Amino acid sequence: MSVNNMGFEVAYNMQTAVDAKNHLIVAVDVINNPADQGQLYPMAEQAKQELETTEIIVLADKGYYTGECLKNCEENEIIAIVSKQNPPSTTEGQIGTALF
Repeated sequence: MSVNNMGFEVAYNMQTAVDAKNHLIVAVDVINNPADQGQLYPMAEQAKQELETTEIIVLADKGYYTGECLKNCEENEIIAIVSKQNPPSTTEGQIGTALF
């Protein structure tokens, strides 16, 4: 993964899913991509299988927001609650301008 000093370090991004009732880790994955995007559905599906349930509700931060993962969740009875990412600002330096 890239680091602040314009170099690279061997590093990994660990994903976990935790059971809300017992606060136990029910799913885990380690990837070498620094971004969480694309990990929502695989982790939710793994947790669903481990918990042996047909329906599951998952809560994740906006770093997990992708249309493809949300679509996969919906198709597989996984209710995903994820904050939508803010688009990059194209009005930098312009006060009072709003895009709709």
